Amino acid sequence: MSKAISESKATDVFKKEELRCLRNVAFPPDLNEKNLPTFDNDSDLGKVLPAMRNRSLAFSFLCNGYALRGRFHGLDIHKVCYYQAYDTTEAALQKLTRELELSSEIASRSGGALREYPQQDCLGMTPLHILACSTKQRSEMYQLVIKSRPEYLFIQDKWGARPFLYLIWGRAPREIVDLVANAMKIHPPVESDWESDLYYSIVATFARAEAPLVCFEYAIETAKLFGLDNARRHSFWSSSWRHAVETLCVESRASKEYVEGFIDMFRRSFPQVKLELELLSVTLVRREKFCFKPFWFGIGVVDRVGRLQKQTWRIELGEMIQTFPCQSSKRDHQRRVDLMNRILTRLAEYETIQRLWVVELALWKQRIRNESSEEKGRLGVGESDFREWCRVTSGSDIVLPCVMSYLHVDYNFTRAPTGRQG
Repeated sequence: MSKAISESKATDVFKKEELRCLRNVAFPPDLNEKNLPTFDNDSDLGKVLPAMRNRSLAFSFLCNGYALRGRFHGLDIHKVCYYQAYDTTEAALQKLTRELELSSEIASRSGGALREYPQQDCLGMTPLHILACSTKQRSEMYQLVIKSRPEYLFIQDKWGARPFLYLIWGRAPREIVDLVANAMKIHPPVESDWESDLYYSIVATFARAEAPLVCFEYAIETAKLFGLDNARRHSFWSSSWRHAVETLCVESRASKEYVEGFIDMFRRSFPQVKLELELLSVTLVRREKFCFKPFWFGIGVVDRVGRLQKQTWRIELGEMIQTFPCQSSKRDHQRRVDLMNRILTRLAEYETIQRLWVVELALWKQRIRNESSEEKGRLGVGESDFREWCRVTSGSDIVLPCVMSYLHVDYNFTRAPTGRQG
């Protein structure tokens, strides 16, 4: 590894966009200080690694690769778990058993204070975290670690993630996921409703990392292991995924295609749960001044626009949404708010007209029923002419002013939309 890093531009390798969410890496102790990679401050590793001065160079700069060069110093269990992919299953199990027994012996000598033995590395990870992040998944390794240290199941690393999160993120075999989930239920933490907290963290973390949608699907699939798939949890899924949509837009700057795919996946998985994105989209328009995307507002009203029966209305509103200014000046921000108000007002008008269509049709039908056959004969008109006669005198000029106050929607954007009382 040292040679490979030395021959390549080591300081650039870990700054690539696809490695922005890299969390589990270690450098060999013999790696030359001049070749120690650095990490962008907005990357996952750059946010948590301590910055140290690299004194070997003529000029001073901060290098956060030092901590990873000595990541497993004095942490032999971590080291065995990290490099177990290079060993056979038998060899890996022997090494892990030996180190676990040694750590237990050390703890017993200190009066049984097991917590005094080092449990977390510079990233806050336990050996169980490292196994969950590994490319080689062996159930026997998990069984040994959990049996010896069940407290590892709920310890959080520096990103606030438990080992189970990495199992879902890496799409570990279902056998492993079931094993760890059952162990968590056997050794639950003190806090109540920890299952919801666990999955809220999973969804939020995946959204920040813009993880593949299959990872979200795997999370939904495994939620039934903790009883999170019943109707009582609908509000939890709605709130957590609505927050995830906000994270995807504002923090991750995800593409329109990704966000729409995320929303579609939620609706397929939870057909009975309403995501209610309109208030979120209004909030984003009013709050966000930088890097605004028109589809942020579109995702909130797409259902209402789609229910409009006239295609010309749908096209008109879609074109208005596309004209949202994306610049960051105060003037452009105010233009966005004004345009949003116009769109919502026009959308409410079109919806009101559609409701009035129903009222007019109902009155027309009632008028036809009420008129007697003698009246039709007296007029001397056919069936189609009689229907038209009823339509013309249906009283729509009276319906419009009398019913509008009950159907019109008044939007006050300092609060949620409410109906106006007549």
